[in-house]
Formats: sequence, C-alpha cells, structure tokens
Amino acid sequence: MSIQHDEKGQVVIGEAALALALSEKEISVNSLITQLSRMEMGCVTNDRIQSIANARDWLKSFEHPQDVAACLPYLNS
Repeated sequence: MSIQHDEKGQVVIGEAALALALSEKEISVNSLITQLSRMEMGCVTNDRIQSIANARDWLKSFEHPQDVAACLPYLNS
C-alpha cells in the first residue's frame, strides 16, 4: 500500500517533522529520514518499527528534488 493512503505513515512523518520543527532544525527529506531513524531506535513494538521503516522507504524515493516533480505533478502548479 502507498504511504499516501497509509494513515500511520502520514502520522509518523508528521511526528518526525514536528520533532525537527520544535528543535528548530531544517525540515527536508534527508532530515526527516534521519529523524525517523532516531525514532525507530526507541521503538518497542514491531508495528511502530514497520510504520517508521515504510515511511523512511517512501521518503527515500524523493531524495532527489527532480524526482518529486515527476512523481507529484500537482506540485508544479
């Protein structure tokens, strides 16, 4: 299932973004991936670990800005 349709993945990415914002750090694809890795280290449930891994894998598909525009054409509007 795509993370775009996975509520848990969206929530996990939101948690990572909020943690970065509260720490006054840059929010980018790379910083989100790093933050998700940090979050994963403190996990105790397999479900949460899987949600974080799925979110991180999805974000990795957008590591190159030119790829984002090609996959998400509505961003070009």
